[in-house]
Amino acid sequence: MPEGPTNELDALLDALERCQAARREAVAGAGVDAEAATAAQRDLWDRLTAIVDARVVAALRAAGVARRVGAEEEDRRTAHGTDD
Repeated sequence: MPEGPTNELDALLDALERCQAARREAVAGAGVDAEAATAAQRDLWDRLTAIVDARVVAALRAAGVARRVGAEEEDRRTAHGTDD
């Protein structure tokens, strides 16, 4: 997996943890803006979801291409009588 997306994912997870901590502090009365922390957390979840969705789509596409290439190769073998 490329280093960039992994670093981005790690950074987003760290930021999400900070938002969750800020929300806990707000609930405990530490004077943190709970609404701002909630909005930031929601934004981070959206960004994390987008990264995960993109990786899942890429993996599914890669699997689909592999299946299609495999099926085409099988068709060629069958057509040429070289079924291994």
